[in-house]
Amino acid sequence: MTDAARLTARCPTCGEVELLAEQMWLVLTNVPGREHYGVGCPGCGRTFRHAADAATIGLLSALVPVETLDLPAEALEVHTGPAITIDDLLDAMLTLEHPAPAAQPDRSHT
Repeated sequence: MTDAARLTARCPTCGEVELLAEQMWLVLTNVPGREHYGVGCPGCGRTFRHAADAATIGLLSALVPVETLDLPAEALEVHTGPAITIDDLLDAMLTLEHPAPAAQPDRSHT
């Protein structure tokens, strides 16, 4: 790689790696503090991300592909209660495939 094209990032598995611009991307969002850059590690193939501050955004936005995400407010809501499980999803799918018959009105009192 030439010095002009060299980018580096720290892979959690491989440590510091040299990258091509195509192996990194910048993600900008409509929610402050959610900006990050993603990396496809050339060593292990793992994809990882790091938070991007204003200086990093300024540098990378001219060098790597930029993705813009508009996060819906629902994605940022605080959720309470237990997390949905695979069994919950399977039950919902089965209910949609085979809904219970509608209850018939009780006509015994007419």
